[in-house]
Amino acid sequence: MTLALRKALVVAAILLLPSRAHAQPWLPPEGTGAVSVVYHHVFVQDHLFAKGERFDVGHVRSQVALADFEFGITDRVAIRTAIPYIATKYTGARPHLYPGTPPPDFHELDDGTTHAAFQDFRVEARYGMREFPVAIAPFVMLSVPTHDYEIFAHSAIGLGLKELQLGTYAGFLRGRLSIQGRAAFGLMESVINRRRNRSVIDTEIGWEARRNLRFMVFEAAQISHGGVDLELQELLDRTIASHDWWPHHDQLARANSVNIGGGVGIRLTQNVALQAALLHTVSGINGHAVKYGITAGTTWGFGAARGLHTLPRQ
Repeated sequence: MTLALRKALVVAAILLLPSRAHAQPWLPPEGTGAVSVVYHHVFVQDHLFAKGERFDVGHVRSQVALADFEFGITDRVAIRTAIPYIATKYTGARPHLYPGTPPPDFHELDDGTTHAAFQDFRVEARYGMREFPVAIAPFVMLSVPTHDYEIFAHSAIGLGLKELQLGTYAGFLRGRLSIQGRAAFGLMESVINRRRNRSVIDTEIGWEARRNLRFMVFEAAQISHGGVDLELQELLDRTIASHDWWPHHDQLARANSVNIGGGVGIRLTQNVALQAALLHTVSGINGHAVKYGITAGTTWGFGAARGLHTLPRQ
């Protein structure tokens, strides 16, 4: 198999997937990479409580601009960095009001206006253990808040916690069909002497309808280990704020969720692609129910392949 064809296969796998995942089981060849710029629009109408109840306590609208960079250091090792800039707005009659006397650094964000800031910087390293017939790429990811932002708000931009993730990507190609996903365990920073860790399981099935057109469906699930339950009745009785963990409930909630969605990737040139996707929360507890999440972005591949990937014999 020629180098040009080999490169075309690997680059096409990278570019025709949403930047949410790229082609993570298949690493870019040495000296090549991709830069993505992505826009997310997320609307939350209902909050989820301990027994799966959905209750409207106000709406949260978030807009995210994400810059994502990936580079193949060798044919077996790749790094990826990402940083999101998030603008959020809460509208409703139940804003987060700090119980008692708030600390000096508390900022009330649920005031009906938009608040924006950089969120968490993420860096990930992947090792390409194998590529064919099944690709396996273990990874380690570290997420660190860019600054000490406010977390007690419906419209908070994030959890404000450091996280170390260990897991693996896996993928399978058969003709026009591709199946890929990841499974990982996230070790979260402790808060008020408590800790809530999590597991994440993502899966995607893609179909290459044409040479430059690809459709996909996907799911993204989270399972929390430990944490606190948010009881709807306590919210209705206005007793939930009596818990010592209430100002940290987003950080410590035993949040489980299952999201599903679909998308399309269009390859404009060998090195430039467009992506779009739609996501919706189908079930969950102790968190936010995404009514719709819209993603649109572009990916640009760069570099010339120097190394050789292990491909199936012809």
